[in-house]
Amino acid sequence: MDIIIHGKPNADSIQATPGTNLSEVSFARKIVDEFFEGMNTFKDKVHDSLVVDARTWKGTWYSVYSFLLTKNIRDRAAEEEDKGRSSYFAISIIIPQKYCCMTSLVYTMLKSVVQESVIGTYLSKTGKYLVNDFGNKNAFDSLCDSIRKKYVNLEEVFDSGFKAQTEFSFINDTYCNVLDCDSQAFVNLLKLKGRIIVTESAPTKDALAAQVQTYALQTQKAKAEAAEKDKTIKEKEEIIAKQTKQILDLQESARKAGSSANNTEQKLKAKIISLESAKEAVDKELIATKETLEENLNRMIQASSILNIPKHQKESQGVSSDKMLSNMSWLNRLTRFLPIVNTLLLILLMVSGLFLYYLGSGGSSNQEVEEIKQELATAKAQIREFQNELSQRNNELNDLRANNNELTFTLEQNRETIRDMESKIQQLQTRARQFANPAKPQVVIAQKEKETVKKEIKPVSQQVTNESKKTN
Repeated sequence: MDIIIHGKPNADSIQATPGTNLSEVSFARKIVDEFFEGMNTFKDKVHDSLVVDARTWKGTWYSVYSFLLTKNIRDRAAEEEDKGRSSYFAISIIIPQKYCCMTSLVYTMLKSVVQESVIGTYLSKTGKYLVNDFGNKNAFDSLCDSIRKKYVNLEEVFDSGFKAQTEFSFINDTYCNVLDCDSQAFVNLLKLKGRIIVTESAPTKDALAAQVQTYALQTQKAKAEAAEKDKTIKEKEEIIAKQTKQILDLQESARKAGSSANNTEQKLKAKIISLESAKEAVDKELIATKETLEENLNRMIQASSILNIPKHQKESQGVSSDKMLSNMSWLNRLTRFLPIVNTLLLILLMVSGLFLYYLGSGGSSNQEVEEIKQELATAKAQIREFQNELSQRNNELNDLRANNNELTFTLEQNRETIRDMESKIQQLQTRARQFANPAKPQVVIAQKEKETVKKEIKPVSQQVTNESKKTN
């Protein structure tokens, strides 16, 4: 067994048991360099942890147990107790060809050695380095003696199940709780991974099982809420389809009503034009009749003036005129007036007939025009009613579509959340099965990952509940 302490009190510093090869190409130097180079990677992830490695070097298998301190560890760059650069301190035990089957005992033993031989000698209680390097041989020998006294030799030889790993880093490590590191599942996982970090803060297999159950319940609830929202969306879609059909029917009715109204309007307009043309013809005929009447009256006036000869004119005519009149009989005189009388009677009959016809035609035309106008006004009012109802239906359809789009977007978010939760459940179930079944390797997540998952699940679950209440 080789024991090495390494860290960065000021610069990198190493102290190892006699016989340990610390050359630049040695196995011990490779281990120390990996911790020094990975310091900025693991310092925010782990503290008070046991890094367990199973690895080969030049054909030989080694198990390496490194107890790592990172929390509040500061170097000697500043003299003040609360100042200095971030650093680390580690104790590494290297065992050739064998590994410890009781890893929890190694963890407990090295944690006790740190309290007894490191705090107060190499580090203060607050994590400040007290030395500039690890050159104090007496302090180191005392630490090694304490390890040898407390170490329990429960070792087993490496078998062919271990897979050789070529590269190690602190980026994608596997974490395990101290309570679960003595199981066969832990050994199987070490054979597969080559490195496991043991801490008291990592979730146990029971905690993983509880998380799986919690996530399963949350997923089931989210699925039920998503199904309810899906049902609501389908109902909304049915309402939209019904409203759409009603709108299409109204549009068709409006189209037919509009077409019918247009046809009626065209017919009524044509009838109005015909009546106006007839009225115009009657007016022209009446004007012509009036002109004829006036002409005939003028002729009558002229005829009357011929019959009514003035007295002085009769006297001037002398005896010859008197003789002419005395020779005319009463019948001859009546015969001369018959044409005039007949003409007057004919004119009177024509004027009376035309006047009566004009009065009858004019009244009927005006009444029909008024009826046509009323029919046009009624048809236009019906068209306006159809248009108003159609506009209202369109507004209702737009509101339903907007509501449906919002519900669809919410449902997609819930489905995405369910898929994320199911993926996390599958991961946790895989890790839980690895602990429950020793024949399969176990993958253990770190405490920080656990807290991250919880932080993700809680707001997602609350969001799903709020969206469900909002939808209802």
